[in-house]
Amino acid sequence: MTTKVERAADPSAIVQGGPPQTAAWTDPVQTDQTVDAMYRQYIPHVGEEVDEWPLWSAGDVEYIQQGGGLVARTSSPNTSVMRRSNFRQFGAGDTLAMPPELRDRWFRAVTQRSYAGVTGDKYWSRIGTYDPTCLPGFTRLAGGGGLDAYTVPAARLAGGKELLPNRSLAGYLNTPPVILTTLQGAQWLADSRRFAGAPGEAFISAVRVRVRGIDGPTTASERRLARAAASIHEATGLAVDIVRGSSTRDVSIRLAAGDFGRPAVEIAEGWSVKGVAITFSSAVSTQNLALFALALLAAFVLVATTGYIAARRRHAEFGLLRALGWPSWRIGGLVASEMGWLGLTVGFVTVVVTLVGGLLLRAPVAAPLLAATLPIAIGVALAASAPAALAVARNTTIAQIERPTSVRRSHRLRSAWELGLVDMLRTWRIEALAAAGIIALGAALLASLVLVVVAFRGELDSTVLGVDLAGRVRPFHFVLAALTVAIASLGAGQVVSLSYLERRPQLAVLRALGWSRTDLGAMIAAQVVVIACVALVLSTSLVFAAATLTSASAEATWTALGASLAAVLMSSIIAASLPVVQVYAGTVIAALREE
Repeated sequence: MTTKVERAADPSAIVQGGPPQTAAWTDPVQTDQTVDAMYRQYIPHVGEEVDEWPLWSAGDVEYIQQGGGLVARTSSPNTSVMRRSNFRQFGAGDTLAMPPELRDRWFRAVTQRSYAGVTGDKYWSRIGTYDPTCLPGFTRLAGGGGLDAYTVPAARLAGGKELLPNRSLAGYLNTPPVILTTLQGAQWLADSRRFAGAPGEAFISAVRVRVRGIDGPTTASERRLARAAASIHEATGLAVDIVRGSSTRDVSIRLAAGDFGRPAVEIAEGWSVKGVAITFSSAVSTQNLALFALALLAAFVLVATTGYIAARRRHAEFGLLRALGWPSWRIGGLVASEMGWLGLTVGFVTVVVTLVGGLLLRAPVAAPLLAATLPIAIGVALAASAPAALAVARNTTIAQIERPTSVRRSHRLRSAWELGLVDMLRTWRIEALAAAGIIALGAALLASLVLVVVAFRGELDSTVLGVDLAGRVRPFHFVLAALTVAIASLGAGQVVSLSYLERRPQLAVLRALGWSRTDLGAMIAAQVVVIACVALVLSTSLVFAAATLTSASAEATWTALGASLAAVLMSSIIAASLPVVQVYAGTVIAALREE
């Protein structure tokens, strides 16, 4: 408050003691009080004076896209909305009594609803004191209490500072409410006969409804929420907004400079994102299903490679059976039945281990998954036996007894590397391609995992709940990726080992003629290098395809490519170590004696 003091034209009255009524005057006392204390001192006097004030309502902030971001729209202040037709401030003339912040740029439209007084003057009655700490609210994951009766709005500025509301109704952040009333009280204030432009009967903006029986972001919970929302809409005609599973997400917004020195600022404001838990649950479920499918595919490739190699190692035995009169389909059936029994055994062991692990860890075991274990194991084994069974059934008796090789014009081989490449490309190209495929599969799975983890950390969704869920799914995915990489390493190692074992008698002759174990290791290394190069090309293509489909950032893509390269190198080293160990463990005499 500003008081103007003027010099008196005739100070004699004050010098002589002044009029009699000044005798009881006392010296002024200066005190410091907070706004909260002044408000609490005013509360007991509520209702002593007639309230002729109108109601003001603030609209919503509008945003425009500018420069790749959001900018809050502003307008010139319209202070005429603060004029009151039924009140004139004593001694102030036509000066409007309003906070000075209202003369700054407006972010919201302000509407006045003047009091008509059709039922007489209005007086307020105090029936209690509002304590916001007594109201229940949401957790921080769901927005920090965004649907409570009131929470102080705030926006973060650069440097950790906060932008808080001011006294302007048209400011960017909402001002605190001045009334917390009952449903009947709100209906009285919304009566259009008392306040011009009031909403009337449609005065409720939002109703919070809690639905029972919602255990989590499951399909059954989604359906129950949908049925409840549809029932409310059909009964009331109101629009229903499902906020179950919502979470906050930081949005960057630019605010234009004010007219009184406030600089242009950029704030980070928490906006509510609906259905985050349901979205993440669906994404995690789909992702888990895809990872399980990839793990089954890797197991299929490993079992198929193992069965094919075992059948190739027994080609002499199968040739003898063909010579004794066995038909080709019977030999193929023999291979398939052996693989089927293997799948049955593995499935039974898996069921037993799952039950024992569930009892020891006191973890629930899903009955449908347990029931599907045996069929899946047998199905994978039978499907994996198809390549070996077909290869055995199609070969002739001579081909079964002696492995044929194509006769080509030969040229002089100058190194063990060249011998390994020629032998693989002429004789083992199908097996080598299978080895490259399984290594690429494991590397691509690990790279996809990196893409998914990066996406959960902010690229697909940056909500608080999303980051929280991301931290829960990573260990499980890494276990699956490590398992697949190990399977790929074993499968590729079997293929390279088969190439060595099939040529072991010939390589023993070379050893007897002066070749060293290092030369044989170089031959195996050449084969592994080619397999690794093919696997790297395949895995890189898969990573780029996954990055394109998920719109991953460049940083995430390069990180995934690095993980893919590391997985290919690791699998190749493990694949090469298996036959190299056999090279250094075996002797020339043992190999020639086997021949």
